[in-house]
Amino acid sequence: MQLAMKEAAAPLFEKTGPAVVITHSQSGPFGWIMADTCPGMVKGMVQLEPKGPPFHDDSKRRSENAVWGLTEIPLHYVPEVQDPSELRRESVRQLPNLSDVPIMIMTGTASKHARYDHLTADYLRQDGVKHVKHMKLADAGLYGNEHMIMIEKNNLEAAALALNWIEKTIN
Repeated sequence: MQLAMKEAAAPLFEKTGPAVVITHSQSGPFGWIMADTCPGMVKGMVQLEPKGPPFHDDSKRRSENAVWGLTEIPLHYVPEVQDPSELRRESVRQLPNLSDVPIMIMTGTASKHARYDHLTADYLRQDGVKHVKHMKLADAGLYGNEHMIMIEKNNLEAAALALNWIEKTIN
């Protein structure tokens, strides 16, 4: 599916033009892939509890680990990476096609993602992404959210937080 998204990204942006990408959970890697494949077309990204943490998949399908850090397929790193095992070494790599993309990772208080979404934010910062916000809903006064933020009772309040961030952050 990630390879299919990589192939579909450019034709999609030819039709839509630049866009803010919003993903949730298993579709999280699609956002990273779209920004990496089509530099300049992803104006910002809201990741609702994206698949993770880096180098791991906390779903029940353990065979689908993010061996490339955030994805199961290669992203463009500098210095170039030939084998995903190189990413686990001490040297720091950069994700140049994501570096200027404003990214918000939103995490619910009662979700299993509360244990590790900060690791995804840290990984992005470590790899040169300049504008990363980890929005913990509890810090904004929204409590009790599990993994399906968009269908919970306070979904409009969570959506307002995301929209406010988009309006303030993305030109």
